[in-house]
Amino acid sequence: MVRCTAVVLLALFVAAPVMSAEEPAPTIRASIDRLKADPAPAYRPIAVASYARARRMDYGVVVTGLAVAGLYGGMFLGDLATRHCHCDDRESAVARFGLGGAIAGAALGVWLTWR
Repeated sequence: MVRCTAVVLLALFVAAPVMSAEEPAPTIRASIDRLKADPAPAYRPIAVASYARARRMDYGVVVTGLAVAGLYGGMFLGDLATRHCHCDDRESAVARFGLGGAIAGAALGVWLTWR
């Protein structure tokens, strides 16, 4: 085992300079010559794009917040509805109520933001 490891390491040390041959680094002048200096456009509507993006992010926050609130509200109502249930898996029923609440909250958020 030691001989095999020694042979592999020797082969790697011998072949390493060949395997990792790099091209010579270009000079600074060659790098500067490759650069392209395009003039900046005269008008860029930065404010309009960022305002639209901010509005979309606000919509996402509203929809996500209402979905989470609906999830917790649905789970609370599910807990109240199944409190006196003598079934084997009460948590599953509570989770199903929470899922319905999350869907309803997300739908309400979409409806509010698209009005």
